[in-house]
Amino acid sequence: MTSLICKEAELYPDIAVIHSTIDYLRPCNDNPITSRCFRPEPGEVARFLEQLQRDRRADLELRVEVRSQNKPSVAFVGRYCARLLS
Repeated sequence: MTSLICKEAELYPDIAVIHSTIDYLRPCNDNPITSRCFRPEPGEVARFLEQLQRDRRADLELRVEVRSQNKPSVAFVGRYCARLLS
């Protein structure tokens, strides 16, 4: 999602996970297994892109939900750092 947001703004930074948490809520062993990364609110995206262009570095928090048997199975939250090198 961080790469997609940057690409939409025609920015191509290096991106790394700088902090993450993962909660295993229930077994995730049935098909189909689906995952969804939730896009941050428009204001958070704008803040991230403005900071990235101004400071050449910005952080963005993303949430992901993995579902099995159509029930939440895994919750992931990651903070990603984007850095423009050139």
